Amino acid sequence: TSTTRNWDGALRYSTDEGHILMVAFEVGISQTYESLRAAISYSVCALHCRVGITMCINEGNRGTRAPIQYYSTAHERDTAIQQAERQLWTALRNNPYGPLIANGFIWYGRINRVVVEAFRQEDDTCPPDTLLEPRQSFAIVEAGQFVGGDVPSNLEELRLGDCIPTHILSGNTIAATPINFVGREWFEREIGHSMLETALQRIKDKSQVRAG
Repeated sequence: TSTTRNWDGALRYSTDEGHILMVAFEVGISQTYESLRAAISYSVCALHCRVGITMCINEGNRGTRAPIQYYSTAHERDTAIQQAERQLWTALRNNPYGPLIANGFIWYGRINRVVVEAFRQEDDTCPPDTLLEPRQSFAIVEAGQFVGGDVPSNLEELRLGDCIPTHILSGNTIAATPINFVGREWFEREIGHSMLETALQRIKDKSQVRAG
């Protein structure tokens, strides 16, 4: 058996019988805080993961929006999208917190603020639709600048016992050992992935093949 980490949203413990959800991750980029909180609360209260972690990303103003671009063929459109994607990657390398610019337009604005929070149910009896309050909350980015240098790498919450089922660590004092896995590299990777994904989708939405 082993514990595996899935950066798309979950840390699961694998057994011969399947997977046990231990820690859930939710990243909100064009999402209200309340809907993000509701999503992670469901993972904790209904799916019974030990800890839920959210990253709420607040995007700044993008200014003038790009018009729809029309192309003669799907190949022409796809080539233009690929070229724009390369520009987005370059912009992200130069500005890890935005803005992401391609073809003269801002496709993702500079990040105003990023907050990471940790959620845990107080007992095993909370109803599945319970809306949890965060136990820990940390600002990671403010006004396009990283400010999370003092954030504990386990968010003052995540411990070994949250990653391995109770019956395996029962009575073992190492269950309280902090799991130090978050840091600037992790934050920037998650933020950058979300920014790029959103910006590229916006470009695709504005790229159409002319009918006829």
